[in-house]
Amino acid sequence: IKLIDTVDQGFQFARVRNEGPSVAGRLIVLSATPLEHPEEPSKFGIICTKKIGCAVVRNKLRRRVREILRAHGAPFENGVHLVCVLRWTVSISL
Repeated sequence: IKLIDTVDQGFQFARVRNEGPSVAGRLIVLSATPLEHPEEPSKFGIICTKKIGCAVVRNKLRRRVREILRAHGAPFENGVHLVCVLRWTVSISL
């Protein structure tokens, strides 16, 4: 997934979080919404609250999640919007 293919508007985040199924883990919550047109390119968004830490820590975590997606995101190339919510415990596991 390319860097420009990101969920960046509040209504897009809300739509994915409210309409799609989500899977919660110890470190992240991943929500996904299938698109009406499966051939449309996917978009990915990251939510990282201030509970996690200072801006340096939050940005480091966002960069790590983006890199994981670049390396392993081939199954999500088309047809889905994904939102990853980082939990505060992820900052402890740095």
